[in-house]
Amino acid sequence: MQSKKLVYHSLLIGIIFIVITFISIPTSIGYVNIGDSLMMLLACVLPLKSAIIICAMGAGLADITLGYYQYFIFTLIIKSVMVIIVNKLKFNNIIKFTIASIVAMLLYGIVDCILFSSLNYFTVSVGLNSIQAVASVIIALLLQPCLKEVLNYLKKQFI
Repeated sequence: MQSKKLVYHSLLIGIIFIVITFISIPTSIGYVNIGDSLMMLLACVLPLKSAIIICAMGAGLADITLGYYQYFIFTLIIKSVMVIIVNKLKFNNIIKFTIASIVAMLLYGIVDCILFSSLNYFTVSVGLNSIQAVASVIIALLLQPCLKEVLNYLKKQFI
């Protein structure tokens, strides 16, 4: 049973990595992607520990591969926070997804201020990340009915 879970973890880390790496738009201080959509959907159905490992590692590996090494540790933390929000809040998905995306957007704004040693980057970062946040919430909500059977199957595999 542990081998099966390890395979599913690895497969889902790889899927998140591919979605972020190959469906991303580079910006002046990072990149915009729709990987958060998939992460939020997985956070709804997977156990918390599995969802954190899968989402944080998939996104972190994408940061390294795309050359944004400086974001790796921050991404692990921020994606974990997003997963916790979506997994633990007892609201409908539109509210959970929106809260998680806003928190991530603000946290990346703080990270950019730290990395670039300037408060001026907060506005730029939040502006760029707001595009990703809105797109991710909309895409997650649109994909949820389409992926319902797949998500339910995954849920059964992790229980």
